[in-house]
Amino acid sequence: MAVNEEKAAEVFSDTWKLELYLRLIDKLSVNGTLNEWVELHGQDYVTNFLLDAVIKESKTLRVVQ
Repeated sequence: MAVNEEKAAEVFSDTWKLELYLRLIDKLSVNGTLNEWVELHGQDYVTNFLLDAVIKESKTLRVVQ
């Protein structure tokens, strides 16, 4: 599996989405969840999962704003 480049470009080209992504990574890293997920599923799977989560959440949050 490879990282979805289209979704990565969407997240990394938008400051707001990138900030959301980095906060998510930080929170998951603090309690060890991120490392556990990577060990279980692989780096690419986890990255794609997090990119999807950020894109979906950003759509939800922007509608609310």
